[in-house]
Amino acid sequence: MEWIRQWVLQIAGVIALGAICDIIMVDGEMKKYVKPILGFVLIFAIIRPIAAFSADKIRIEILQDSIGQTFELSRELDEKQKSDIVKIYGQKLGKKIEEGVNIKYNTDVTAYVTANKDENNFGMIQEVVLEVKIRDGEMINTESIKRYIKEEFGVENEKIKVTVREKG
Repeated sequence: MEWIRQWVLQIAGVIALGAICDIIMVDGEMKKYVKPILGFVLIFAIIRPIAAFSADKIRIEILQDSIGQTFELSRELDEKQKSDIVKIYGQKLGKKIEEGVNIKYNTDVTAYVTANKDENNFGMIQEVVLEVKIRDGEMINTESIKRYIKEEFGVENEKIKVTVREKG
């Protein structure tokens, strides 16, 4: 409220100065220039606090927009990082499964691992898909492979899908 009081006093001072100048000055060349100048000073005195308030408000709105954009970019970056982490985790785990199955069963296999990206189950394995490539007439026990993956990597049988294809 103090700023309103100061503002009113400033306007009153400009009006009083204008009245004194009007009384002191005699009609002539100078008076016709002084009146418009005093009018501009009065207008400036009236508008200055309003302009300052508007400029502060605009700065605050710009700052709020900037902060909002920063939070949005941060959230998007977090989502991208989580997605990348899950993707890399799936690739690395897929390679480990491939190596283990290749060594244990002496067969060519490709593994695709999908992991969860949401907050509650982040990184939990959703699905393991194996493509086992065999030679003509070769037999492979897919249940044995599933059991091995369950024991070695802790993946439930329902989440493991094995497809067998012939090489060539």
